[in-house]
Amino acid sequence: MIETDGHTTLELQTYWKSQGINPKRCTYCDAWHTKWTNDWKSSVGDHVVPISKGGNDYLENLVPCCRSCNSSKGNRILYEEWVPPKERIAV
Repeated sequence: MIETDGHTTLELQTYWKSQGINPKRCTYCDAWHTKWTNDWKSSVGDHVVPISKGGNDYLENLVPCCRSCNSSKGNRILYEEWVPPKERIAV
């Protein structure tokens, strides 16, 4: 069973804004929502710590994310197993 705080999408968007997070921008690549293939208004974001690896479905474990980054990250743990595109060092 997934642990959740029962938040709505509106509560999620409000939480992000209160934390200084722009829900219209991908946390991982900075892409504006107009470049996303998914609708930011209905996006539930990405679980920073994946559910499959002990994460939960709480507001604090979710960040706005485009479909491309969400797919690339998959169920990997942020910074331990996957680094966001905007933070990768070009070689």
